[in-house]
Amino acid sequence: MFPTTQPRSRLVGLCANVLLLATAIVAQDECASALPVVDGANGSFTNVGATTSTPAWPCGLGQRDLWFFYTATVTGATTVSTCCADYDTVLEAFDGSCGALISLACNDDACGLQSRITFATVAGNTYFLRVGGFAGATGNFVLEINYVQTGSIVLSSAGACGALSLSVTGNPNLGGQIVSTMSGVPIFAIPFIGYDLVPWGGAQPCLPCFIGHNWTYPFAGASHILAIPCDPALIGLVIYVQGVAFGPGTTGCPFPPFDLTDTYAVTIG
Repeated sequence: MFPTTQPRSRLVGLCANVLLLATAIVAQDECASALPVVDGANGSFTNVGATTSTPAWPCGLGQRDLWFFYTATVTGATTVSTCCADYDTVLEAFDGSCGALISLACNDDACGLQSRITFATVAGNTYFLRVGGFAGATGNFVLEINYVQTGSIVLSSAGACGALSLSVTGNPNLGGQIVSTMSGVPIFAIPFIGYDLVPWGGAQPCLPCFIGHNWTYPFAGASHILAIPCDPALIGLVIYVQGVAFGPGTTGCPFPPFDLTDTYAVTIG
């Protein structure tokens, strides 16, 4: 018997927390508790705390798996991937029911250490998807289904001055990288690559040099690589990129002496 009600209350609270933790761990851990997913980027999810379910994996030594179900929107080929995952994944698709699953496709390393499968579907039919880790690997992943990469890199505003030019290349989609490189930087000038989410709205102090954005995130150097996280919430976000060089040898603006590049808009897809 407890001497006071306070320890009893603490024990009850502890038991409740343990039950909640157990519930969180087993969610999606078996076919019967599969989570619905749709076309596009779903997640992110983690298989930390998951167990290995049956049937046995036919590829990749899959373990610690989570389950999903997907209702097909097309009759034809459906592509599912975990290419944005931060660990070594294994991916499998099934037809049938939880008690009578038929494996349709399984993959371990289609995109680096991550997975991609394509299998035939009938619109309106439901299919099960299982995501695990190679030999028990764990981490975070986004489940992409018929995901169309819509990212783009376009000129936002012309306004280069001096001898500077800027090249913005790469993959502007989830998990990709943007490479920004300036050329024409005078030998003694100090270069920066700058990013912002807001185009410049103030006065232009030294035309024809045209400031393209608010320059909230400057990085020293004539080149910079921007990694795009695998977060579906970022889809559609626009990032403005511009380069500048200050100091000796610049000819765009006399005071303060600087050169500017054009500004580019990167839309994440």
